[in-house]
Amino acid sequence: MSEIHLSEHEIQNFVQSNMWNVMCFEMNAWLTDIREQLEVTQELDTLRRLQGNAEAVRRFLELPNQLKETIEAGLSL
Repeated sequence: MSEIHLSEHEIQNFVQSNMWNVMCFEMNAWLTDIREQLEVTQELDTLRRLQGNAEAVRRFLELPNQLKETIEAGLSL
């Protein structure tokens, strides 16, 4: 796997961009939909899938912070 070179400044610019704001808006809409489905679903397999989906969305929303922490720790991406 090749290294990705990314600066903290680039991450900050991305987080402040309209693109990231639109993506966050959409992901939060997904999270709201997942929560609504969790309230009415009783099937165990569906509950597990929805919980996994919610975790994936939350991790996606945290991605810029995780990348920033990686860079601050001096680790390469």
